[in-house]
Amino acid sequence: MGTHKGLSWVVVFAGLWQLIAPFAFGYSNIQVVLWNSIIVGVALMILGIWAAVSSEKVTDKFLDWVNLLIGAWLFIAPFTLAYTAVKTATYNDVIIGLLVIALTGWGIYAIGHEHPQTA
Repeated sequence: MGTHKGLSWVVVFAGLWQLIAPFAFGYSNIQVVLWNSIIVGVALMILGIWAAVSSEKVTDKFLDWVNLLIGAWLFIAPFTLAYTAVKTATYNDVIIGLLVIALTGWGIYAIGHEHPQTA
């Protein structure tokens, strides 16, 4: 398995965590945070799985760029959607957003630098 594929699977798990975080941390009663977490978590999971199973470098790179933008959104969401008073949600979203940005940035780099495998 290449570096990119492994990173894509980590993004899937980050999306899964984002999906369950409101319930795990007890802020599922705040609708804007809940729905942002659900939408972002599902998007990260779907795009991450797609990138992990895709065999097209162009598709992989495109999906990584979309996930990078989703990570950037997650990083700024607490400030844009005004839920910074919910500290746990804010910390979670900023940390997961930075993680997704780092993983997908690394994935974009890895796509261009992976060597073809020989049999």
